[in-house]
Amino acid sequence: MKKSVFTIIFLGIILSIFYTGCSDVNEGYVEHSRRYGGTFRLSSPQYLNNLYPPHMNSQGAFKLGNQIYEGLVKIDKYDLVIQPALANNWMRSPDGKVYTFKLREDVYFQNDPCFSDTIGRKLTAYDVEYSFYQICTYDPKNVGFAQTFQDKVLGANQYFELSKSGRPSIKIEGFKVIDNFTFQITLEKPFSPFLFYLAKPNALIFPYEAVWKYSKTMVSNAVGTGPFMLETIHSDQSVTLVRNPRYWKKDEDENQLPYLEKISVFFNEEEKNEFTSFKNGDLDFLSNVPKDFMDDVFDREMKLTPQFSKYEIYKVNICLSVYFQMIITKKPFQDKRIRKAFNYAVDKNLLLEYIVGNTNYIPAIHGVSPPTFKNYKIEKINGYEYNPELAEQLMAEAGYPNGVGFPVIKMVIVERGKNVAEAVAKMLEDNLNIKIELQLAPTFKDKIENSKFGHADLYHAGWYADYPSPENFLALFYGKDVPVDTLLPSYPNVTRYKNPVFDSLFNSAIHSADEGESYRLFLEAEQVMVDDAPIIMLYFPVYNTLANKNFVNLPMNPLSYFDFSDVYFKK
Repeated sequence: MKKSVFTIIFLGIILSIFYTGCSDVNEGYVEHSRRYGGTFRLSSPQYLNNLYPPHMNSQGAFKLGNQIYEGLVKIDKYDLVIQPALANNWMRSPDGKVYTFKLREDVYFQNDPCFSDTIGRKLTAYDVEYSFYQICTYDPKNVGFAQTFQDKVLGANQYFELSKSGRPSIKIEGFKVIDNFTFQITLEKPFSPFLFYLAKPNALIFPYEAVWKYSKTMVSNAVGTGPFMLETIHSDQSVTLVRNPRYWKKDEDENQLPYLEKISVFFNEEEKNEFTSFKNGDLDFLSNVPKDFMDDVFDREMKLTPQFSKYEIYKVNICLSVYFQMIITKKPFQDKRIRKAFNYAVDKNLLLEYIVGNTNYIPAIHGVSPPTFKNYKIEKINGYEYNPELAEQLMAEAGYPNGVGFPVIKMVIVERGKNVAEAVAKMLEDNLNIKIELQLAPTFKDKIENSKFGHADLYHAGWYADYPSPENFLALFYGKDVPVDTLLPSYPNVTRYKNPVFDSLFNSAIHSADEGESYRLFLEAEQVMVDDAPIIMLYFPVYNTLANKNFVNLPMNPLSYFDFSDVYFKK
């Protein structure tokens, strides 16, 4: 009788625990360091939806997850290159298909009741295998597979499909435990950005004990190896992380990290309330100054006013694209002429000047990829300038002259960004002579769930890059991620866009070993997508970020990638 692969993994983990045994771990501070202590307080516009890595799909979850868990590798918060994390080092085979990772031997999971004696055990390669098998196992909320191993790891697709009918008895060919601290991954074919995929939040490592005890929710019981542990959580209000006293990493003076005692995150979808909390001294970090408060913060020369001079100001070009998603499998957006008309009917410059209130923002005239990727010439893409006459002409060609007979369009939005959505809706109504019905989703999570099933017609959305490449944004339009059955959820390709020409170019780009060739193919693919217009492209933010001057080593980068392991309060 064949044994289940999970039985094999379980036995491997048990053996690894016996092998590693117990070991003394430094749980105290190094007394001569004066950097310890303090609580860093910040806000997130997105409620926490889940902290189980295969299910994580919001920026709020990513920021928290990166503090609690760790992956084999991580992104450096300063120069955005790959650096070691749980893996000390790695080798790639000459053909670019096999990656062999040597794990650190001094890493322990955080203390938690999921362990028999509440003391976290040592991490081994079997934990990496278990976590990656979970990513490759089907369940309705699993968004991690498409974001990491789908079409990349040898045997992963077959395993995922079989798991839809129960637990497979086969193993994934591309995952192999060499020994307790060596793990090997084999790809179907070379994939140059693969290490960046392993740095994604969905590829973070967790113990099997936590899944067995807390099931796959793990929202209030996340257990990892990261610098901070989950202390308290109110999923729609706040989360508090506390210092992990057993964290493995040390600074250059052999002081154990992290320095901070706690991180407090407050969820707030309204920018005004976030700004008020910051102004009142309840937050140490403000990601962006809202339009309505620019005059409070800056004088005419864009210098900080006396009230805010105690803060540090950072101008950050964010790898974020803001747009509207159109569900193109439903009428009227099945017609490309309608989709193009909607793009021509929006005055992006007017939107930025009078509604967003930040002329530093960049209008998305050429495509969906932000102009933050070096050597990626987004300006070569022919996009959509404001042209209401052409929009009207396209509507008439599609059978709706002056908007006559056009159905009411349902647009789903959230509170944050409501003013932008209302302004866009008004432009569409005025220029196309149609009716837009706004629907306010209770939370960001509700909006995401609604969009997966395409219950409405238009969705106000934004997408952050996971790593510095246009692939992040073009992957949103990859047709293979779209289910044939329109009743099934589609994510991250919410628009359900499919074009074999785009898919072919995209595939060739991601498997090219040469960045120049890869970028050339990405540009061609993006032009194909822009011509098909499955989204209404709006703008790319440039944030005015304020932070407490007393905190050192704060992460300021275009990816909004947060790593608080070495942040400290200057006393």
